[in-house]
Amino acid sequence: MAPLALVAPKSWPLASDLTRWAYDFLRPLPRGATVSYAALSAALTVDAQDWRGRTAVLRAARKLLRDDQKLLLNVRGVGYRLGRETDHAPASRRYRRLARHRLRRAWLAATRVALEVLTPKELADLMAEQVRVGLTLAFERKLSRQPTLPPRDQVSLPSGRALVALLSKKPSS
Repeated sequence: MAPLALVAPKSWPLASDLTRWAYDFLRPLPRGATVSYAALSAALTVDAQDWRGRTAVLRAARKLLRDDQKLLLNVRGVGYRLGRETDHAPASRRYRRLARHRLRRAWLAATRVALEVLTPKELADLMAEQVRVGLTLAFERKLSRQPTLPPRDQVSLPSGRALVALLSKKPSS
């Protein structure tokens, strides 16, 4: 039997290192700054559009949003942009819309089942999942149909004295 040959480990950087490098590169940038794929690739030492680089950038983007309240947005064909504060609400609506599509697919998967082949335990699990997905989807639909309040500058609220005067006013009858 031939002796085992030792193989030197690959010189790839670890995924945690790539994520840390991406975070350290993106963190000091101002909001609104655009970062090209080439600049990110240079900072990561791997291609930012390859799966390893993209995964590291997306992990760093989650950490950046959680810790520094900076949103990283994709600019197709160019790279990424650090979103301004006004970009957070549209991005949230986009993420919610994508989640709604997945919820609808989950609802279809939970309701389009041949029930006669399921055991009682599997049927109970399926019914619980139907309730879970159905309530989540119904709650999301209910919230999305609610009218929004006007902006604060368009709403006139009475001051404390005016409110007391309105409440203590005798009805005219």
